[in-house]
Amino acid sequence: DFMNGLSEGVANGIEERILVYYEHLSRLELDPDFYKYCLIKEAMAMIFSSIGLHAEALECYDSLLNPPPDYFPCEFVPLSDHDLRGAAPLTVDAFRNAMETGSLSELSFKEYIFSKQKKELEQMGEYKLIGELSLKLISTCIRLFSSLPEDLQVKHESSWVYKTALPLATYLQNCMDFIDIQEPPDAQIKAKLHYSIGLLFALARSRLEKLGGSELGYGKLVENASIELAVERSPVKTEGQTRVPQVTAPETPEIPGHGGDLPLSETSSAAEMELNLETVLSSRSRYDETMMYLTNSLFEEFNLSNHFKIAKRYKSEYGMMLAGKGHYEQAVRVLVGVEFEEWG
Repeated sequence: DFMNGLSEGVANGIEERILVYYEHLSRLELDPDFYKYCLIKEAMAMIFSSIGLHAEALECYDSLLNPPPDYFPCEFVPLSDHDLRGAAPLTVDAFRNAMETGSLSELSFKEYIFSKQKKELEQMGEYKLIGELSLKLISTCIRLFSSLPEDLQVKHESSWVYKTALPLATYLQNCMDFIDIQEPPDAQIKAKLHYSIGLLFALARSRLEKLGGSELGYGKLVENASIELAVERSPVKTEGQTRVPQVTAPETPEIPGHGGDLPLSETSSAAEMELNLETVLSSRSRYDETMMYLTNSLFEEFNLSNHFKIAKRYKSEYGMMLAGKGHYEQAVRVLVGVEFEEWG
């Protein structure tokens, strides 16, 4: 009886708190205030999440990115040092303090909301939506770097995209383990998730190419026509636009294997590689190893998503990279049967 009474009391307390928040929202309709609206919605989302109502919590977070028209325009501060360092998303207390003091940048705002949406989607097992949300975050935030001076824009935008896209790609790869244990596995979801992972790897690679040309001082790297062509032909365009996934019914892959037959160089493996941006740009050899790893990953993901023509392109690029590093036997194994063709 005691436990039942306690549970009932907690439930009543939560219900009363939610009703209070709804009352505050009603009052705001008379005098719209974006920051108060966000604080109330964020508090409601945390309550819903704490009692397992993840869909309701997600709806609250979604509403922060799409508030009622009367709550615009909202003013954000310019990109901060926190943004340019590529630091982790704000904590709850830091977010609320920044909202109350009006010291929040739009990038920090979007990153914070994304981190909360991702958490709720994890609880719901919606990994495909996390992939789509990851791409949306990057494509909508790239424009925010246009406010920087031209000489800093490429560096900071490329750095942020790399530091954001690569961890999300590897995280989603790990999520495939949860999907693989489903009975039966959802082939449609798996293909779409592999496609999202491939696009994230493509974003990371294209930005690393830019940074490698500037920070390592290899002018020929970005002047080389074939490298520039590879960036332009990437399924992820420079401004963050992406092609619409076209998931087909499962079929026999045109390319043998799913990447296991594509060895990394003899000096490294994906598990051993340090992909921290500062480490990657510390030397030409580390840069080259990372580019090889990303290119191999791109082949794997687009092959698994049934985008075989794109996968062939990355397979051929990977083989040429191996040959360029002197790994001729590996390059021959990779390039056997590969037809060199243009992006479609």
